[in-house]
Amino acid sequence: MLCLLVFFSVSLVSTLGESFLTTKAALNSSSVRELLIQSSRESLEIVDNAFQRSRQRRSPASFSKHGLEFRLQAEPETQEISRAGEVFQAALQVLKNTAKQKYERNLTASELLSWEDVQLLAELSGCPTATKQNTCEQSRHSRYRTISGVCNNRLNPRWGAANTALVRWLPAEYEDGEGEPKGWNPERLHHGFQLPPPRKVSREIIRSSCKWKDDDYSQLLVEWGQYIDHDITFTPQSISKSAFWTDVDCYQTCDNVHPCFPIKTDDSLCMPFHRSTADCYVSSGSDVQRALQRQQLNAITSYIDASLVYGHTPKLESFLRDLSGHSGKLAINDRFEDAKGRPYLPFVAKTPSACRTDHQGDKIDCFSAGDGRVNEGLPLISLHTLWLREHNRIAEALKLINDHWSPEMIYQETRQIIGALHQVFDQYELY
Repeated sequence: MLCLLVFFSVSLVSTLGESFLTTKAALNSSSVRELLIQSSRESLEIVDNAFQRSRQRRSPASFSKHGLEFRLQAEPETQEISRAGEVFQAALQVLKNTAKQKYERNLTASELLSWEDVQLLAELSGCPTATKQNTCEQSRHSRYRTISGVCNNRLNPRWGAANTALVRWLPAEYEDGEGEPKGWNPERLHHGFQLPPPRKVSREIIRSSCKWKDDDYSQLLVEWGQYIDHDITFTPQSISKSAFWTDVDCYQTCDNVHPCFPIKTDDSLCMPFHRSTADCYVSSGSDVQRALQRQQLNAITSYIDASLVYGHTPKLESFLRDLSGHSGKLAINDRFEDAKGRPYLPFVAKTPSACRTDHQGDKIDCFSAGDGRVNEGLPLISLHTLWLREHNRIAEALKLINDHWSPEMIYQETRQIIGALHQVFDQYELY
């Protein structure tokens, strides 16, 4: 009996192995390049159509209703990477659907593709090439941090830079091993149990009815925690608010259809929620299976460098500066100031604005800063305003004692001081 079981097990493993090799060989014997090109074209059409549907459904009135979407808008550079990441992920799904029809069984992307195939698909999707190296040139401005974080570590230029994947401290745990988050399939069992709805967990377990006064810390500690988080992490939502594979509006569905991932509040209602945008920078240092797993994008620098004051792209940085005054200062609001003549943050240039809720009154737009989440609450607006004023105060003082400095040097030296103050406050003053 034991011999029979051993023989059956060996035969089964041999059969599965031969089946896998046959599948791989059959796929390789066909024109892989044409298949990848066809899949990338189809996925590009799927993503672009979903994005167009999102834009058509958007109206000026919807910006106040969907204020979170406005605040989590990414810069154009990030949107391009996000689009490429979605195209890459959609192309993988197209390939798996094609393979399932051909071989009548589910196959993972890592079973279908070699490293060369993955790199080609990433290139076709518009992902940054894995072999692209940033050149760190020496110049008179090399003493200052780059606005994007590139070359802040000269041995590893991309470390901590904007628009790179968040680093994983633990392996990913997707339900399908590649991209479906836990809870995507509500009926799936985890350790023998279904996962409870997130809303129920937050209301019954995380929620606390106990409130007490702290003798050491004020509410500002909490606000600073949120503020400094905005200096090191920002993962935008998917570029589409419409499902990629169907015509479903993410604001109107309670079903999990990518990128819609709504949070159910009861049996019939749910809160709109969207998946994070995907990164698509393919690293040659990992195996195929890990390279094909969905990675989340960090759109800003991961350094404590006051990027939420100055921005993380040259275009945003330029918009936030007062380039007409030749003083190295930041731009201020040209319409309003406080009762003592102190400046406020400038208004956003994007329209329509989610902050303009009274259409019968004066046009009051959202404030603009180095991070788009500045308008999430009054404490954040206050902290951003304080750092704007502090930059301009220091810049003015440096100009008085170094009248030979250029506006660029005044700006960069002040930015360096403000970044250092952020580090000191966060790492020493609070503990």
